[in-house]
Amino acid sequence: MVFAGIVLLSSCTAPTGHDTADSPAIQTPDKNKQSVRVKPDIPLACAASLLRPAKFITHSERIPVFEPTPEFENVPAIVDWGIKRIQVEPARFTNETVPALYRKETEKVLVMRERHELRGIPAVYKTIDRPVTMMPAHVRWKNNCTNRQNPTVCFENVPAETRIVKRQIIDIPNRIIQKHLPAEIIEITKKILVKPGQGTGPIIPARYIDVKVGKVKRVWTIKSTHNTYTKPRYETIQVQIKSREDQIRKFPVLCSNASPVHIREIQQRLKWQGFPAGMTGKLDKQSMKALTRFQQANDLFIGAVSPETLEKLGLR
Repeated sequence: MVFAGIVLLSSCTAPTGHDTADSPAIQTPDKNKQSVRVKPDIPLACAASLLRPAKFITHSERIPVFEPTPEFENVPAIVDWGIKRIQVEPARFTNETVPALYRKETEKVLVMRERHELRGIPAVYKTIDRPVTMMPAHVRWKNNCTNRQNPTVCFENVPAETRIVKRQIIDIPNRIIQKHLPAEIIEITKKILVKPGQGTGPIIPARYIDVKVGKVKRVWTIKSTHNTYTKPRYETIQVQIKSREDQIRKFPVLCSNASPVHIREIQQRLKWQGFPAGMTGKLDKQSMKALTRFQQANDLFIGAVSPETLEKLGLR
């Protein structure tokens, strides 16, 4: 009976897995049973600067490209035009026996009186360039870059991406001016009879010319509507803005010459998370690429095995 009890106790305490020197604490998860696992103490004896890239969101930016200005309308003056008949040569005999005497005279004829008018002058525009930041400057991780000794080699400074938008802005505002319109005068040369002549035959009638003269019936006016502006124009552009700044911080990290046992532990966890790295026990290029993809997928600092990476892998 004593012997049977010892055998039964031994079978309860026997390990269910096959522990090796390479993975003292690793057990393949069993979905059908729960087991208590002891997390390995993975030392982070080195230090490195790691990167967590910025996050961006798309933002619609509405940019004015045409500046509005108050509206008004010029209503031109209305002028009544008439005819003024002016004699430029008197009547005379067809056959003059005693010639008539004449003198030449210049007459100034007022065609339109002097006046002042208020006139609206439209605004003068100029075109300017407005740079719009489509993507702000940021730091990113170079594609397929791995550097176990110095992760900062994989940091890439990306300059801001800009686009030039043409804008029409007011250079000289619209305005109302008083315009002076001088009198319109024409000069007519005509013959003035000084001494009548004598003669025979039919009389040649006097000669006249018609001059068109005007009179303002309604003055020039400006028609405006209160608070009425020309229609502004806008351009909507999709830009990227930072919802989080890129961050570079120094962390304690796993050394590149760390124990193969610890590295296999990390490689196994990466494989479970869907980022196979191979069970080499070395921080080789394939393992570093898998680690980088895992960190990017989980919004972690990129570049080396840090405390937050171990925590996300369930190793802390």
